[in-house]
Amino acid sequence: MTYCYESELLDTDYIYSLLGSPFKDSTRLFTVSGSGGYFIDHIISGDSSLARIPDDAKANIQRYEKGLLIAFNKSNRLYGISLEWNEIDQITLTKGKEQLQPKFPLPVWWLIRLGLPAEKAKYFGLFGEFKQEPLKLEIGFEKQLVSLYANGFSFDEKAFYFSALSVKVKVIIE
Repeated sequence: MTYCYESELLDTDYIYSLLGSPFKDSTRLFTVSGSGGYFIDHIISGDSSLARIPDDAKANIQRYEKGLLIAFNKSNRLYGISLEWNEIDQITLTKGKEQLQPKFPLPVWWLIRLGLPAEKAKYFGLFGEFKQEPLKLEIGFEKQLVSLYANGFSFDEKAFYFSALSVKVKVIIE
C-alpha cells in the first residue's frame, strides 16, 4: 500500500511506475478500467497517512495491470492509495436491500396483477414504488479496511466490474 499525494496522483509516470499501465482487455474494443461514484463509509487504518483522507470525500477506483488505485476527491483536493494485487486481502460488494411497494393505479401494481414477476416489474416503478438501499464496497488490505457506499441502483454494473477482478484477488459479491 502506498499513500499518494496530490502531485503524485497527477503524475502519470509515477502511477505507471507503481501499478503499470491502465488495464486494457485485448478481446474488446473498449475496456472499462474504472468504477466511480463512491462515498466513504469509514476507514479502519493503523497507518497515519490514511487519516488525512477526509471522511466526506468521494472515491473512484481505477484498475491497472499490477493493482488498483483508489482516488479520493474533496473540494478539488486529491488523495490516493495505490494497492498491488498481492496486497489486497479481499474485496466485498454487498447489495442493498430492495423494497417494492406497488400502489394502485400505478404501473407496477398492474404489471404484478397481470403476472409479471416483481423482479421485472420493479423497473417500471414510479413515485417511490421501488426503493434500493445503497450498496457497500469493502476493500481489505494489510489489516486495514476501506469501506465505501454508492447508489444501490448501480449494483449490477459494479458487480460486473468487480467480478472481472476475481482472477487477481478474492472478490465476494453478495
